[in-house]
Amino acid sequence: MNAFSLSAALRIALIVGAPLLLAVVELFHPHPGDLLDLNAKTWLAVHYAQILLFPLSALAVAALVNNQVGVAATICRVAMFVFAISFVAFDSAAGVVTGILVDAAQRSPGPGTWRAAIDAIWTHPIMGGSPLIAAPFLAVLGSVALSVGAVAAAAIGIILGSRAGRSSLT
Repeated sequence: MNAFSLSAALRIALIVGAPLLLAVVELFHPHPGDLLDLNAKTWLAVHYAQILLFPLSALAVAALVNNQVGVAATICRVAMFVFAISFVAFDSAAGVVTGILVDAAQRSPGPGTWRAAIDAIWTHPIMGGSPLIAAPFLAVLGSVALSVGAVAAAAIGIILGSRAGRSSLT
């Protein structure tokens, strides 16, 4: 049984809706200078939503190559899997765990005493980043995988469009 045997309306809702909803959520993503000053409720809401929306967006891109075979389709599917896994792991730690710690710090009588615990997550080279590595490894891995998967899906669309005698870019 084909995992993508959805009705046309559900397929369109997935392919358009998941990435669009993720883009809307990203509009509300706080970018703090000092983590202890961020709005923890908004931060947590955004990161909880991302845990669902990253894999759904990966599934949406993979759905674009439904029923396709070959190297590009395989690259797309594998890359979207890597994107989903790495960004869920990254967002769970750097987003949710950091947000929970910041929220607890803000509600405590001494928020500054929480800074070492928050920084342990926030500056971790795999989960959060560090002075030696500007971006967290999982974020870089996921970003590269998303780019590779999207390019592979686009290549398939261009090839299919050219075979049909029309440009799939218009």
